[in-house]
Amino acid sequence: MISSSYNWKLPLAKSADYLARVRVGDSTNDRVLVRIEKELLLGFYSVRRLLETYTVTDKTKALYLDIVWHKAIRVVDYLNLHRLEKNYDLTVRHGERRDISYLCNLFIHSYVFVPEFTDMKLKGVFIASDRTRQSRCYFITRAQICKIFRAVAYDDPCEITLTRDASGQISGSAR
Repeated sequence: MISSSYNWKLPLAKSADYLARVRVGDSTNDRVLVRIEKELLLGFYSVRRLLETYTVTDKTKALYLDIVWHKAIRVVDYLNLHRLEKNYDLTVRHGERRDISYLCNLFIHSYVFVPEFTDMKLKGVFIASDRTRQSRCYFITRAQICKIFRAVAYDDPCEITLTRDASGQISGSAR
């Protein structure tokens, strides 16, 4: 149970800062790549955890992003999951609008996870969950990831309303 969101939100802001500035090159060791993956996976877990509480406003919970996806062109399995260009049609971009809860689950349940770098900077991540991998692979940009992490990290509700119905279910909102 999250009683104070500070210890969840502060690392999110730091993760966004790290992902915005991290650089890779030919001499980059695995430790940097592992840290990038950890920042992303733990960050999206933290976001999902906070969305399940009233420590984030309804406005932030309702945040939607336009994301790109590529259609699968063959079976994606453990032996070929890293071969994006053979598994997905990267020449055709499709768009769709998704909320941050969907993106959290996509990262938490990732099957395909391939960071892309341009000019030594993290450009984004190709990602497909165990459920979506046979139909599509999404591309989430670094800017979109940082936007989500910062939106949740710096969100501070000033009013929370909770009600319990006759069956004992609690509902509420945070503004």
